[in-house]
Amino acid sequence: MNPSTLSVLYRILLACYFPFLLLLCVGMIGVVASMLSNGFFRPLAYLIGALFGLTLIQVLGAARALAQQPPPDTFLELSLPRDLAPGLHQLVGQIAFERKLRTPDEIRVGADTVAHVYEDNRGKDILVIGAMAVATFSQEALAGVIAHELAHFAAGDARLSRKGFRRALVMAYLDWYFSARPATYLNPVVWLVRAYHYGYQLVWALHSRQQEFAADRHDVALVGKETAAAALIHLAVTERLPWVRLSAIAKSYVASNQPIEQIFSEQAARANAVDGYEWHDALRKELDRKQGRFDSHPSLRRRLKAMGVSPKKALKLAMDLSGTPVTALFSDWRSIERELTSRLIDLVRMDYAARMEMAQIFAGRPLGR
Repeated sequence: MNPSTLSVLYRILLACYFPFLLLLCVGMIGVVASMLSNGFFRPLAYLIGALFGLTLIQVLGAARALAQQPPPDTFLELSLPRDLAPGLHQLVGQIAFERKLRTPDEIRVGADTVAHVYEDNRGKDILVIGAMAVATFSQEALAGVIAHELAHFAAGDARLSRKGFRRALVMAYLDWYFSARPATYLNPVVWLVRAYHYGYQLVWALHSRQQEFAADRHDVALVGKETAAAALIHLAVTERLPWVRLSAIAKSYVASNQPIEQIFSEQAARANAVDGYEWHDALRKELDRKQGRFDSHPSLRRRLKAMGVSPKKALKLAMDLSGTPVTALFSDWRSIERELTSRLIDLVRMDYAARMEMAQIFAGRPLGR
């Protein structure tokens, strides 16, 4: 489907969801009222009215999500004023100028991401750079990632994501309710609601994948296809390396009660220590992953193909990301890394303690390591 047509269709489905539910309710009330006025159809009207009434109660219950707009979980993010990262602010501004993209209102560094963008409750554009990218990437590679993320602002993806949040809550609640009660499958109203959900989710996924390809093109245009492909390998393949995974590192230190202050430097060191066989095996597993119809991101194979770089060549480039380190863009990266490490370890420690407590309650012994 043409990207512009897909974008229009997605926006229409997004805007029409609540009017659709309202019209469906009004229509069913009209049908039931009409049948009640006819004595012959009155018994059937009672049955349909009861089914519709149950559905209406659930729709109204799901509508409580309209009043819910929790802010993003920012505990694992730190704001980066210009004095803390003067070089990063300059780099972001330069990329925005060169690619004719919007400059974010705020830049943050995050512990559990490589990079992402979002619009907060004040309507401000937030760019989050992952500590893993700071510790691992060269400045050239990071520039491509930043261009990719800023392109999402230009395309309106962050704003659309925020607008779709409440609709997603309502849909998730209704889908959960209907799935847990097989009897609802006999209700034609439920068929229509679930059909809308299916169509919306399918179009959302298609639109999201199109936007990722468009953002990749900004990445390639700024730093070239080879550097862009190398950065993409790090984004997609690192999680396939169990002992390099950030969560695994944090859990190992908590379980052994060892102190750690620079967990992202530790992650970068482990990634550099991975041999070629492990990288190739992780890449193969990622390339074998099939793209699902509801996936928000294209598969790695398709993204590399669009860039015009073979997986083998991209991996070779990823294993040799030389260049000026991103840490040079910060006035005191070690302090920032210590604070983020402390926050991440605190969360993992609380989770570990909770699991130990549950193991003692249900098994009568501590959870095995």
